[in-house]
Amino acid sequence: MQARLLGTATGEAVVWQKDRHRLLIHTASLAVRSLDGWLLVNLEVEADQTKRQLLQFVFHVGRQGESDGTQAACTIHSTSQAAPLLEPWGRDLQRVLWDAVLDAIESGVERVSLGGFFFVMKKRSMSA
Repeated sequence: MQARLLGTATGEAVVWQKDRHRLLIHTASLAVRSLDGWLLVNLEVEADQTKRQLLQFVFHVGRQGESDGTQAACTIHSTSQAAPLLEPWGRDLQRVLWDAVLDAIESGVERVSLGGFFFVMKKRSMSA
């Protein structure tokens, strides 16, 4: 997730800019926690009009056996002081964090797929 937030920048923070709005993202503050069916992502950010603020992105990813379909949802928890950050930046931050979640899932599926492929190959090979 840090890599997605940083883009091509290096360090523990990055500045995003959109029109006249700037957002300082403290990527070192990133904390991720998984609970039954939920993914909580805490991230500290600040802008010219706010001090350092904590945003919590709550992703509902579902639980095993909960549904046959795919479902996901996200909400952003913040203090009233952080509310001015949500209009210009909330959706962009949410999208980048969700893309990082999808990257991790894709990577896991690839690893399982490759591991399964090699397992099948070993199982089918015959010794002379």
